[in-house]
Amino acid sequence: MKSLNQKNFLPRKIPTMLWFLFLIVPQQSFSEDAEVVHPLPNPHGFKVDVVKNPPEGMMSLQSLEKGAEIDGWIYKRTADGKIVKYKDNSIPKLLSKTGIFVNTKDIPVGKLQPEPGIIEYKINLPSWSDNAVKRQWMAIAGQKTIHYSLDKPWEFPVGSTFIQHFEIETRPGDHSTLRKVETRVLWRMQGEWMGVTYMWREDESDAELVTEQIIADLGIYDAKGVLQSQKYLLHDSYDCLACHTEPAGTVLSMNTRQMSLSEDPNSENFFTQLFDTNNQLKKLAKQNYFDSSFTLSGAEAFPSITNNEATVEKRARAYLDVNCSNCHNPDYEYRRTDIDLRYATDLCAMKIVNAEPKFGSTSANGKIVTPGNPNESVLMERMLSTTDSRMPKTGSYLVDNMGVELIKKWISSLSTETCGR
Repeated sequence: MKSLNQKNFLPRKIPTMLWFLFLIVPQQSFSEDAEVVHPLPNPHGFKVDVVKNPPEGMMSLQSLEKGAEIDGWIYKRTADGKIVKYKDNSIPKLLSKTGIFVNTKDIPVGKLQPEPGIIEYKINLPSWSDNAVKRQWMAIAGQKTIHYSLDKPWEFPVGSTFIQHFEIETRPGDHSTLRKVETRVLWRMQGEWMGVTYMWREDESDAELVTEQIIADLGIYDAKGVLQSQKYLLHDSYDCLACHTEPAGTVLSMNTRQMSLSEDPNSENFFTQLFDTNNQLKKLAKQNYFDSSFTLSGAEAFPSITNNEATVEKRARAYLDVNCSNCHNPDYEYRRTDIDLRYATDLCAMKIVNAEPKFGSTSANGKIVTPGNPNESVLMERMLSTTDSRMPKTGSYLVDNMGVELIKKWISSLSTETCGR
């Protein structure tokens, strides 16, 4: 493989409109400049300017105690009579104000266009999200780079921002009936990550910030054409980080196995489309998104759930990794079991095959995975459940039928002696 030295790099557009790139410092005490108008939102310690020449009409305002917004600035009268101005650094209430997309209004489904410097990327195996169709974008601040790894979570620089957009077919199987449902944003500040969700309005003209968990009712037509109500969970900021755990890399879809859309990792064709199967990671490397750790030697890709060229075991292990390993791995601080569902873990080291369940089963003799017998496997019970016993615990109300069938085939293929009795 040719080396990717500096002279081979292609120009990289820098995102300049993205709001999240500028909020990279966690909430902290106000600076001395801001104390005169405490409690102004001032997490950066930005200077609060005293206004010597207020905008026309400003002085006619009866009261500025609560602040008034003019041309993007907040104006406020202090206790000593001065008028100061500052930028409101609170998270934008509307998606259209975040600088992610060129426009949100009157944009057909599937046609959202990001601002320059925000690039779309594709993954091999999306997690189950109640039949949602998803798209992903990312933005890396300035010329900073990602610390790359073949088999471990990547490390992202401060200012990295990731966007995930969800659409659902109101008539399942008819792509023309897709409607926008939510857009999630995850970004790295100094010392911590933060995530927010925007819920699209009924008319799909814009999306509004979700400040507390919402269970929405979506109108979905069944096979007979009858309109049914489908529950759909929209997460608040706390929920985002409950799943986007640090041991799993926080940005769950950004890793080599997910983004190596390649059957031939030694392909030297850098200049075809970004999503051609051989080229996604190499094109990102060519644009200087990775540091010197980048290599594709030994890279492995997750097979899609429908890729029959991959073994049932590989597809099943990939499915469990993507949907479950963010919690079920030995580095997760709040884990309740010793289960390890990461793709690279040895089969018996997963501690599920012929392993006793810690929290019980409705099957009299059920193991977590009873080899050769999916009907006696607690894993299947969890996947088929629509009650509090289901897995994953949050973010889904519907059973993933394709996932269930895949895991059934895998369990059925295991010898009864696998991992001992």
